[in-house]
Amino acid sequence: MRAIPPWLLRIRRHAAMRRLGKRLETFFKQGIYRIFLFFCKAPRAADPAHLENIHRILLLRPNYRIGNTLISLPLIGVLKHRFPGAQVDYLGADTTAILLKGLPLDQVFVMSRDFILKPWAYIRLLSRLRRRKYDLLLQVGNGSFSGMICMICLGARYRIGAGKWAKELCNLSVDMSAAQHSYDDPMVVAQLLGVPCRDHPYYQVTPEEREKAITRLAQEGLAGKPEVRPFIALFVGGHASKRCSSTFWIQLTQRLLADQARVVVFIGPEEAAMAKEFKATFPTHALCVMAPMPLRDFAAMLGLARLVVTPDTGPMHLAVALDVPTAAILQDQSSVRYAPRGALDRVLFRPEMDQIYGALITHPCWGTVTTDG
Repeated sequence: MRAIPPWLLRIRRHAAMRRLGKRLETFFKQGIYRIFLFFCKAPRAADPAHLENIHRILLLRPNYRIGNTLISLPLIGVLKHRFPGAQVDYLGADTTAILLKGLPLDQVFVMSRDFILKPWAYIRLLSRLRRRKYDLLLQVGNGSFSGMICMICLGARYRIGAGKWAKELCNLSVDMSAAQHSYDDPMVVAQLLGVPCRDHPYYQVTPEEREKAITRLAQEGLAGKPEVRPFIALFVGGHASKRCSSTFWIQLTQRLLADQARVVVFIGPEEAAMAKEFKATFPTHALCVMAPMPLRDFAAMLGLARLVVTPDTGPMHLAVALDVPTAAILQDQSSVRYAPRGALDRVLFRPEMDQIYGALITHPCWGTVTTDG
């Protein structure tokens, strides 16, 4: 693949160019929406208690973020409970479809960013979905443009959605105003259907993946089959302003190691340079530093941690989905709506080093992750 020239990258990443691109994207999406709406008839309103003859369902979450996909997954169980015997398919993104492995889904379909350059592939996907003759379409969250196109084109009898397009395109428009937290979104939909719902994301590690993770940790001296020595996982990644500096992570690691904590550092795919800093700072025998790895391998290892420390990232939601206590370090106010909220989770907003360190050494799991614990 031909490399993008540095000057072009600088233009693409410039704040003004990003704002312009966002405005143009919104303008074109609104124009396409008005055209579709002009030719399409709105469906009749439906009663959620009397949805009948539901044999095929499509759950729509064509989103490229790990967290958004994980947040949607509790709805699979909701649909299986509410419509026993129905086939449940999932429309996701090519970058996050791997998260769906092993779940009780009949078919998984994916969208790709390449569809922008290959519109015929997008049309082919829509045609394939339409031929499956879905009885119910369910879009998670406040909706997306691609989800809106599916609502219009697939011809389902029942459509459930939220957001600005839902009132005109759906039989059942979900009011998300009660969802104060992102994890509440599936719960609001489940409440509409009269079914209980898990209150945080969900993920499933296969036995083979767990065994592979234990073997990898054993090579680092952190596991002696079948036992895994409890450790703290630090994920030193994140998107743009949400990430913490390498200096922050190195200082935190130094303090944890000084207190005899077992620490495993996971490097994000965009933070490869940090691996060199860690290896230059710490002796090889003192610290386990894991380079970027396939997503499901990473998830299996993260699931073996006793406590995870991470910024607002996909791995934060992954730790929550795996029911691993999570200490989230937030840098932006917008992250609060996505923060973990379990009894053993901790949320720290722009913390000083003493604050995050204090939260860790007073955590109920602390005694288990130290070498003398």
